[in-house]
Amino acid sequence: MRVELEATGHPAMFAIMNIAAAKDGESAFVDRTSFPLFQDEDSVNAAATMLGHTDDMYIFDASGHLSLYMPVSEGPHAFDMSDPANYDAIKNAILSAE
Repeated sequence: MRVELEATGHPAMFAIMNIAAAKDGESAFVDRTSFPLFQDEDSVNAAATMLGHTDDMYIFDASGHLSLYMPVSEGPHAFDMSDPANYDAIKNAILSAE
């Protein structure tokens, strides 16, 4: 999606924050993505600061302000990116944050 957005004049940055408890699975993310992975640590507990859960998505605007919080655990947000409707919904949410 990042390449597609950039090709249409909409630069976007993506990153993963891996929760401390999932540190052993860190390499699985790194091997499958082309964007940064930030590894949370028990001593930092950034995930708790964000008040989210595993697989939640946060979309920030260009100024760094939270534009949309998409909790995977509730609501209409689905993250099966192979479904064109879900892909388009997330893409449109990113474009709306500009």
